[in-house]
Amino acid sequence: MRTTVTPDQAKAGMVLASPVISDSGKVVLEEGVILTDSFIDRLVLLGIKTIHIQISETVPVKEQFTAFYEDTLGKIKDGFANISYFKEVPVMQMRELVDNAVNPMVDIPGAILYLNAIQQSDDCTFKHSLGVAVITGVFAKWAGYQGQRLKDAILAGLLHDIGKLYVPARILGKPDRLTDIEMAIVKKHPVEGYRILAQAPTVTQEVLLGVLQHHERMDGTGYPFGHKAEKVHPLARLIAISDMYEAMTSKRVFRDRLIPFRVIEEINQNMFGKLDPELCLVFLNKIRESLIGTTVLLSDGRKAMIISAGSLAGKGPVIMTEDDEALDLDKMTSITILECIG
Repeated sequence: MRTTVTPDQAKAGMVLASPVISDSGKVVLEEGVILTDSFIDRLVLLGIKTIHIQISETVPVKEQFTAFYEDTLGKIKDGFANISYFKEVPVMQMRELVDNAVNPMVDIPGAILYLNAIQQSDDCTFKHSLGVAVITGVFAKWAGYQGQRLKDAILAGLLHDIGKLYVPARILGKPDRLTDIEMAIVKKHPVEGYRILAQAPTVTQEVLLGVLQHHERMDGTGYPFGHKAEKVHPLARLIAISDMYEAMTSKRVFRDRLIPFRVIEEINQNMFGKLDPELCLVFLNKIRESLIGTTVLLSDGRKAMIISAGSLAGKGPVIMTEDDEALDLDKMTSITILECIG
């Protein structure tokens, strides 16, 4: 079944029941395309009068997330290019992205797992920034953020690394260990991000501190100022965890991506020193819970499903293999998880 609507009536996530044809006879969008805000804007701009929408089929959630992600990534790339060129942040454009694009992704159940699944390489600042924005939004909701405070948290996650736009690409993309001088340049990026954002009068102090302090650590070993716990803003503490998780589960020029369980172990080891322990507990418990039901590939070649997250202090979950063998990977060393596959 299908229904007919005008482009103005269409919503992101709807699926085209037939191709959209322009007045000149050119195919604008193919049948089966999932509409995004950019596609809808394009249809309006082209003067398309009506489109046919599927109403009998439900779009798989992962496909909805992927469509939003790819569409939003292009907008962020354009926005960050403007920041580099004009030396100012288009705050209103970034807030619109949060409201119309990132927020819908945050609201999709399993968003962090879908994010892990579609990111193959993440060396670009804008890709990393979108990933951190999504994770920060989900995490902030877990931590009780609501309304404008939640939107500000997502905005801070989106803009946390804009200072890296002023770090030479040869340094950011260097596959080898950075020199002390190069590392000193990289460590300036929170201050640069704060400086450029502070010029926009509509950016809240919470967002500014989230950007400035996301590399500070509870024990004072972070940067740029080496502030300890009492001086580190709660949002910066939250973004620090989101940033770590996104970075470690994404591929880099100097290492491959890590599976979520390995990152969980790393965060667990840092939660009573460098990171906020209360926030870590919230994040780790929710992430572990979300992994139940995930299909994984084992080191012995078998596939398995996670049936229990196991203990927080453990290094592995409880799984059920494809040949119905239950294994507690916390108590085994001969079998490990290679990757999550679904």
